[in-house]
Amino acid sequence: MAPITSKQNGWQYFRRENNLAYIEMNYIRFLKDSTIMEPIDRKSAYILKKVNGSFKITALIPFTPIAK
Repeated sequence: MAPITSKQNGWQYFRRENNLAYIEMNYIRFLKDSTIMEPIDRKSAYILKKVNGSFKITALIPFTPIAK
């Protein structure tokens, strides 16, 4: 079974201070059969924290549904 994938359309907002970063992103989500999942234009925010020298996602805030 192939995973559901996403295609990034662009960054809406990015802010980084010390060991935290906040990113808002627009993207398209694809189903296993490669068709586009509705709604076509999706938006989510990610909060990242620097752990052992690299950033890791610590929170995901979906502004549109992430699953059917």
